[in-house]
Amino acid sequence: VDGGATVDTATYTYVGGDSGIVTLSISDTKKETLNISVSGDSKIDDDTEGDLIVSAGALNDFLLAHDGNAEAGVTDNVTVTARDAYANTVDTYTGTITMDTDGTATTITWANVDGSGTFNDGGTSVDTATYTYVGADNGFVTLSINDTTLENLNISATGDGKTDDNSEGTLVVGA
Repeated sequence: VDGGATVDTATYTYVGGDSGIVTLSISDTKKETLNISVSGDSKIDDDTEGDLIVSAGALNDFLLAHDGNAEAGVTDNVTVTARDAYANTVDTYTGTITMDTDGTATTITWANVDGSGTFNDGGTSVDTATYTYVGADNGFVTLSINDTTLENLNISATGDGKTDDNSEGTLVVGA
């Protein structure tokens, strides 16, 4: 009997045909370390099996984060986190993302703030930039954007056929 979605326990009653052996499966959507224990009839397991390490799943999307407001001509940070379908950080992600703004291309520049990978600002005539993650990034990078035009930017990140989750909202560049 599974204890349910809000409980991390389950019970099993052996039957004669089990010969004292049972195989159970476990599913976990959170990236974490589990120390599974077994107890019954006033006995506990010997705890020699070690921990079960649950890793993030495959890349599902990118989470963008910024403060929502920027001042024209002043850099503002944008963080980009690679995530799996359960919002766990995919700390092994090493792909390339493209950042885009749908803004005035000639007034926008990008820079790498905190990332060990390869960064490339698209140049003076485009509003895009690319960043290639490396293992040391642990699925997370901070880039900066500077726009000298008063406008609303819809920043997006795409890579490996995946996009951002569109939850960050517009970056308003004001005076």
